[in-house]
Amino acid sequence: MNIVVVLILLISALGIAEARTPQVGDSVYIIVGGGSTLGGFTGEITFIGDGLICIFGNPVGSTTPAQDICIGTGSIYELSWT
Repeated sequence: MNIVVVLILLISALGIAEARTPQVGDSVYIIVGGGSTLGGFTGEITFIGDGLICIFGNPVGSTTPAQDICIGTGSIYELSWT
């Protein structure tokens, strides 16, 4: 009987933690770390795969027009999206 209760609790706990990952088309803010420096990018995801996340955007604080930027996933320090 105790095993049944534990299994039911375990199965219900798995349903609570439905996490969403970033998808193509999401607006993102990415902080990239390399050594002791950090830089940020904002834009819309255009591609995810092969160890890269590509966005159409620009560096934070930049006034240049948006462009295609590909960032290696190993250099990403933080990623947030909406």
